[in-house]
Amino acid sequence: VERRGSGRVAGRALPPALSGLTQRALLLHAEFWRALRAPRVLWFEPGTTLLCGRAPLALDDPLFEAWDWVGAPWKWAAPGAPHSVGGNGALSLRTRDALVAL
Repeated sequence: VERRGSGRVAGRALPPALSGLTQRALLLHAEFWRALRAPRVLWFEPGTTLLCGRAPLALDDPLFEAWDWVGAPWKWAAPGAPHSVGGNGALSLRTRDALVAL
């Protein structure tokens, strides 16, 4: 799914080499990220239930440009642990080029 300049969202079919992959395999495949045209990707999985249209920052706010991955903190992470400040990917904003480079 891609957001168009008009604010509309359009779906795209996966390249044949990627169809049938598990979600984990798909997310680890550089060809998946190359197939996306947008430089930033909002990824959300089933069970993601909260997006707020009145949030103080838009997803394309320049504040997010410094980060290749923006995700929610994990509830199970102990305070001060690396994962306590974020990283959950179920609802995340990702930079396409950074994921291709992995």
